[in-house]
Amino acid sequence: MSEVDQLLLAREKKGVRFALVARLGMLGIVFGLHVFLYHTIGELALVGLLCGGAAIGTAALLMHLDRQGCPKLTGYLATLLDVMVLSGLPVIWYIGSGADQVVGPQFFLQTRMTVGVLMVMVVNALAFRPAYPLVIAVGFVAIYGGFSGMILNDPRTAITTDPLAAMTGMGVAPRLVVADMVIVMVVGLLLAVMTRVARRMAVQAVRQQHASDQLRRYFSPAVAARIAEGGDDFFRPGGVVREVAVLFADIRGFTHLSAQMPPAHVLDLLRSYHAEMVATVFAHGGTLDKFIGDAIMVTFGSAEPDPNPARRALETALAMREALERLNRRRIAAGEPPLAQDVGVHVGPALVGNVGTPERLEHTVIGDTVNTASRIEAACKQHGRDLLISEAVVAKAGGGFLLERLAPTVLAGKTDPIQLYAVLGHTAADQEDDVILPGLHATPWVVEMDEAEDEAPAAANGLVRGAA
Repeated sequence: MSEVDQLLLAREKKGVRFALVARLGMLGIVFGLHVFLYHTIGELALVGLLCGGAAIGTAALLMHLDRQGCPKLTGYLATLLDVMVLSGLPVIWYIGSGADQVVGPQFFLQTRMTVGVLMVMVVNALAFRPAYPLVIAVGFVAIYGGFSGMILNDPRTAITTDPLAAMTGMGVAPRLVVADMVIVMVVGLLLAVMTRVARRMAVQAVRQQHASDQLRRYFSPAVAARIAEGGDDFFRPGGVVREVAVLFADIRGFTHLSAQMPPAHVLDLLRSYHAEMVATVFAHGGTLDKFIGDAIMVTFGSAEPDPNPARRALETALAMREALERLNRRRIAAGEPPLAQDVGVHVGPALVGNVGTPERLEHTVIGDTVNTASRIEAACKQHGRDLLISEAVVAKAGGGFLLERLAPTVLAGKTDPIQLYAVLGHTAADQEDDVILPGLHATPWVVEMDEAEDEAPAAANGLVRGAA
C-alpha cells in the first residue's frame, strides 16, 4: 500500500469513527426522549433493548475499527444496524401504544419516520463513502414499501385522498406514502453525490499533503511551504541561471570504518549522522539535494533566490561542525569511536530548474560550481582540515570569520590552482571583518583525480539531482 493510500485509509477511518460516535449520541437521544414520552413500561423496555443492543453493536464496531482498521466493512455493518433500529421503532410503538387495537396497521404509515431516516443518512454521509446513505435509503424504501403494500391491501386501512386527513391520522394517503419514499431516495442520491465530491476533495487534499511531505524531505519546512504555495510554477520544465552555494560533506575514513562494522551498525551510523546534519541544514534554510553514500550534498539559493547564499552555506557548515561534536559526545558515552567529517563549500552561477517530462521531473543544479564544491571537499583530507571554502565564498559571505589561507591548490580535473581557505570559526563579536591567518605551506597542492572521485564519485559529472 502506497503512502497516499495509507493517508486515505486513515482519513476514511476517522470519518467512520466520527459517524459511529455520532450514532451512539443519536441512540442516547432516542432513548432519552422515550423516557419522557413512553406509553407503557413495556414499550420503554423494548426501546431500551433495541437502543442498547444497537449501542453495544456500535461499540463493538468501534473496537473492530481500532483493531482491524477496516473502515469499509465497519461502515456497511453500521448501516445495517441503522436499518434495524429504523425498522424496529415503529413496531415497538405499534405494540406499546396499543395502536393495534385502536388505529390498526395504518399506524405504520403515520409514524412519519422520514425525518429520522434523513438524519441517519446525514450521519452516515459523514463517513465519506457515497454508498452508506444509499444503503439507508434503499433499505428504508424497501421496508417501507413492503409495509405499505400490505397495509394498503388490508381491509381495516382507511384510505383517503385528502393529505390533511392523512396527516391528522384519519386515514392513509397513498400519494403521501409515495412522496415519502421519493423524498428519501432523492435525498439519499444527493447525499451520495455530495459525499462523492467531498471524497474526491479529500483525496486531492491527501495527495497535496503527501506532496508537501515529500518536499519537506528535501527542503526546509519554510521553503517547502513557499514552494507548495507557489502552485505548479516550481515544477514546470525549464531552468534559470542563478547564483548558488553548494556544500558537500562526508564522513572521513568511512570506507575503512564501515569495513570493520556489521551492515546493520553501518546503517545506524549513517542514520544518526545524516539525521544530525539534515536537521542542521534545514534549520539554516538549505536544500537537501541528495545522499551520496555517507556524503550529503546541500544547495543554497536553488529552491528560491537568496541574497547571500555563500554566507548561509558557511554558517551551515560551522553549525554542522557543532552538530558533529554533539553526536560524538553521544557516541563516546555509548563506547563508540568519534567521527570526523570533511566539508567543502563553493559559490557561483549554476543552471537551476527542472528537466524531464511533466509526468516525471527532476529538480537539478547543473554547472562547474557543483564540480568545484565536490573537489574542495575532497581536498580536506590532503590539507588536514575539516572545512574548506573557496575564495569566492570568502569574497561574498561577508566578514566575521576566522580563516586560514592555504597554499594554492590544483583541484582534481582542473589545470589552474585556486585559493582555498580553512574555516576555523567566527571572529570576536566586535570584529566585523574576516581575520585571515597565513598558512604553513607555500607550494601548490595538487588533488589527484582518483582521490577526489573516491570521496565523491557521484558528483563528478556535475549534475545535482533533487526532487520534484
